[in-house]
Amino acid sequence: MHVSFRWFYVFWLILLPLQIFGQLGVEDSSESNLDSEFTFRVPVDVVVVNTIVTDQKGHPVTDLTAEDFSIEEDGRPQTIQTFVRESYKSIQVSSRVPNSGENSIVERQTTNKRKFSANRPRFLSLVIDDVTSPASGDLYQTVKAIKKFLTENLEAEDQVSILAASGRFQLSFTKDQDRLSEAVEMLPHKLNRQRVSRPDCPNITDLQAQRIFNNTDPLALEVAISESILCGETSIGGASGILSGASDGGSPFMRNANFSTLGISESTTMGQVNAERSVRFHASRIHQQNRNAREKLLRVLGNYLRSLGHFDGRKTAVLFSGGFLSRELRFEIQKVIDSALRSGVILNTIDMRGLYTVSYQASEGSAIMASSDYLRPKLGMLQEDMQQKSLPLAEIAHETGGVFFRNSNNLFQGLKEITEAQSFYYVLTYAAPDNKPDGKFHKIKVTVDRPGLKITHRKGYFAPKQKQGFSALKKKEIVEALRAPGNLNEIPVKLSYNYYSTKPDTFQLDVYTSVDFKGLPFLDEKQFRTNLIHLVLVVFNEKNRYVGGQDKALDMKLGEMGYQSLLKHGLTSKVTLTVPPGRYKLKAVVRESVDSILGSSNETVEIYRQTKKKKQKRKDPLIAALRSLTPIKQLPLKFRTYSFNENSKESRIVLAINVDDAGREISSHDRLKVVGEVRAANGGIASFFSDSVQLTPDGGTITFNNYLKVAPGNYLLKLAVMDPRGNLATAKEKIVISQPQTDALLLGDLLLSQKLIEIPASIFNLQERLTEEIDPLSHNSFQIKPSVDYRFHSNVPVTVFYRTKFFDTSSQSSKLTAQVSVVNEKGKIREFPVFRLEKGIRRTNDNKATVAFKLPTRQLAPGKYQLVVETKDLSTGQSFVARAKEIEILPSDGSEMSLNYGEVTAQNLDLPEPSKESRRESTDYLAITQEEDLTARVHQIEAFLHNYPDSDRMIGLHRMAALIYWQLQDFNKVIEHGENILTFNSSNPQALMILASAYHILGQPSKVIRSASKAIRSLRGLDKPDYLEENRWKSQIDDLLASSYAYMGSAYFSQYEIDRVRPSRDPGLTLDKAYTYSSLAVKLDPKSDFAQFHLGLVFCARNSIDEALHSLARAVVLKGAFLDIAKENLESVYKSINQGSSDGLGELLEQARIDLAKEKPSSL
Repeated sequence: MHVSFRWFYVFWLILLPLQIFGQLGVEDSSESNLDSEFTFRVPVDVVVVNTIVTDQKGHPVTDLTAEDFSIEEDGRPQTIQTFVRESYKSIQVSSRVPNSGENSIVERQTTNKRKFSANRPRFLSLVIDDVTSPASGDLYQTVKAIKKFLTENLEAEDQVSILAASGRFQLSFTKDQDRLSEAVEMLPHKLNRQRVSRPDCPNITDLQAQRIFNNTDPLALEVAISESILCGETSIGGASGILSGASDGGSPFMRNANFSTLGISESTTMGQVNAERSVRFHASRIHQQNRNAREKLLRVLGNYLRSLGHFDGRKTAVLFSGGFLSRELRFEIQKVIDSALRSGVILNTIDMRGLYTVSYQASEGSAIMASSDYLRPKLGMLQEDMQQKSLPLAEIAHETGGVFFRNSNNLFQGLKEITEAQSFYYVLTYAAPDNKPDGKFHKIKVTVDRPGLKITHRKGYFAPKQKQGFSALKKKEIVEALRAPGNLNEIPVKLSYNYYSTKPDTFQLDVYTSVDFKGLPFLDEKQFRTNLIHLVLVVFNEKNRYVGGQDKALDMKLGEMGYQSLLKHGLTSKVTLTVPPGRYKLKAVVRESVDSILGSSNETVEIYRQTKKKKQKRKDPLIAALRSLTPIKQLPLKFRTYSFNENSKESRIVLAINVDDAGREISSHDRLKVVGEVRAANGGIASFFSDSVQLTPDGGTITFNNYLKVAPGNYLLKLAVMDPRGNLATAKEKIVISQPQTDALLLGDLLLSQKLIEIPASIFNLQERLTEEIDPLSHNSFQIKPSVDYRFHSNVPVTVFYRTKFFDTSSQSSKLTAQVSVVNEKGKIREFPVFRLEKGIRRTNDNKATVAFKLPTRQLAPGKYQLVVETKDLSTGQSFVARAKEIEILPSDGSEMSLNYGEVTAQNLDLPEPSKESRRESTDYLAITQEEDLTARVHQIEAFLHNYPDSDRMIGLHRMAALIYWQLQDFNKVIEHGENILTFNSSNPQALMILASAYHILGQPSKVIRSASKAIRSLRGLDKPDYLEENRWKSQIDDLLASSYAYMGSAYFSQYEIDRVRPSRDPGLTLDKAYTYSSLAVKLDPKSDFAQFHLGLVFCARNSIDEALHSLARAVVLKGAFLDIAKENLESVYKSINQGSSDGLGELLEQARIDLAKEKPSSL
């Protein structure tokens, strides 16, 4: 039966669920997919060709000019645009003045090794093939050659990395000779020494096994069978015992073999059959093991070469290998060559087998095996096996512009010749022809007009393929950066960490990734600076198994003030893991989306189980200093600790560290490394941290903050610092962490400071979301830098700061008072009048509060003092006293005085005076809140958003504007402001529900589905605020989910109506989705007339009349916005099945009331 019905939208339905968001305190989260909104770096249309020219003795030729060179691409001559000489050794060559004119060649030279190396270092990658079954002696000779080269021939600024293809060893790029020496010492013990499993007899070569497996060489099989029979393998239970069940007459090769020439009787047919089975078994196993090893080597090598593409500098790689067969791996080899060419890497190869010799030792008693009939083909196979294995090494080197060194036992000489030949080179560039982006290879040929010279250069390049989507390119580049053997330095990235014991053999590891944004490009969009930043952190254990990490996207849209603060302070992200003791590798990659610039950093964390010191394989001088029993004072180190109670189980120790580095020459890139540990009474490590801080280039005092977490108890805290020159210092202090009382108001120490850092709210809030923790030293939009020595000049007021429990009353600020007293050395007390903490208290997101106010010091004479602050809650009578001792007031340093006089009153409690712009912003915002006319108010909001793009009120005002436009029924403006909220956070559920409701009114079901589905995912990922009870939080989330499901059901029903008239897809499938989401909405909120009404419509369309009447009746008795339309549809359906009569309809409605009264919401 087909039943007709009517339905419509109630546009103000959204108002109720949106109000709930004000109670939830919904915060921004991070992931966005902006394929169409960001551009990324496109390679400049210039082809760069690094060219090495040597004479007949292999010495670099250094006196060529641009006119001596010619370049062709695909056979067509190209015009050289620039010509540069570059060297890693000091050279002197003649200089020429470039010709004038449009097409003149720009020529310059680089002869200063120190200057050049600092700007464009040489990256030397040493890759050892320990997977294709090299001999142990070959590996030993390789390590010996590497060790000698690193000791005798390495340039001071060369960056070297070492990689074992097995994955058992990798050293990231470093120029630290100590690290390189330690790595080479460890290398022999780390290399893979497993060999391909093969029998002693028959001695089947890799090439022979390949041909037997592929049935391509009868002689290879005959020789192996002959050897198997003659050495008696079949008679001693070899593979024949395993395979003796077969009964065929052997392979065609076996049946047609002429064994008489080898002295084997044909009468032993069964022995021949078993021998063939044995040979084929061994050959198959050898071939498969070799193939797997070759594929792994080429895969690792290709990935490694691709990762080098992000390093800026001269990139040379050397592969030490015993060679491998390439017949079946042409595609894989070409991928390695492609990776080297795309990354600008010259890949050289050294055959670690040394001098080529071929010999065969016949088995004792097998004289016939030494006969010429057998030995000749066997030796030929051995010779061919050696030659074939060298071919891919030669090809890889030749195609990438490298050198293949072979047939010599002096591997050191090969490595030396390769690096020396490539120590001087010419950089030629020409304009890339207008090639199609088809990924095809374009051949390059370079010639010089001087005879007798050898030229080495890249053989070509691959044109870019079709433009990749943003997400695909982002993922590819980040994965390559994670695989890279060193740190990418285009974006300065710093890793730091701390860990502390939570229970025996269990630690909480906090990893921090700090990003410096100075120099990064941002797009200018309508008074905003925008960029999409991706941050990825991975943590692996010592077995290279993934432990944890994070993947965050920061959709940044900043006004000028927030942008400048970002450049000045950067951002830090945090991830927390629970791990057992062990060694962990950390690697972070940061990618920005305007120019696709990347940065990375890696660190290693050691967490020890035992209380005693563990012998370390690598001696870290900073850790050694930390564990030293003798104090080290090469630097003037001071520190002060401040403890803050996190909860009843743990406290946070904040460290203020001071190293006076005045008078020393410091680079702007120099950093001070800092480590610290807290040891319990039994000697065990309770907490540990490692970090670094950038030094100021003009010298002076550097103050550094980090923290540790510990449980209540007695501890010994020890610090160690090291500057860039290797100077060390240590300091230690006994600390006592008291058990916090449950009713205590004070949550930590009193802190004094004369240094405040202002951070705009947009950056401040983003930072809290990234670290998912509260900065214990933050107050409003200021970060307080604690003093180390409590020595303050009298012309600058001192900021007094402490943390308290939050006073959960509606007027707590007016009931909290403080009284400040100052006691001098003679015991004389000066008391300031009691004042109310009206502006000096701020509630934090962890349900605590911070108190901060200024203490004027102008009227305090120079000398030493003690500060006493008594804080009282007048509503409860509770109070607490906080003290700070050994304060020294110094004479004025001559700088301008500000707010540093008179008494401590409410007038000087504020932190630094707000700017004129801040005062104007507050005034304009107050005007908005007081305006009653909706049209006038929304116009004021629009003006505010335009005038204050960096305000922390942006999201709230966009939401307010959207709701006002909703009431004014301007739904296009509703969508505009909803989308603006998403620019701050693409998964904000509040904005997504606003958009879903607006699209609902405008009849755009596909956009309703998109927005509502995102809102559902976001709501499911929200964390409960501390101040909400679990049941209340769950109820609020369920209500919002119910509304979202209702929109989904309604939208799919609208789409069903469209599909039914113009079938572009299966309308039945769409209707099923409408039923699913409408049912979910009713389950979560059975008293939603919106959900009940649309579920009734779905039942009508499904011809489920009883269920339709049930849902429509409930929508009617709920007497909500859908009363009239639900009643009209209910009557229509009821009369259609009762011959136009409405008798019994009242009983149906009454039963619906009873059912609703009994039904309770249920969670999914």
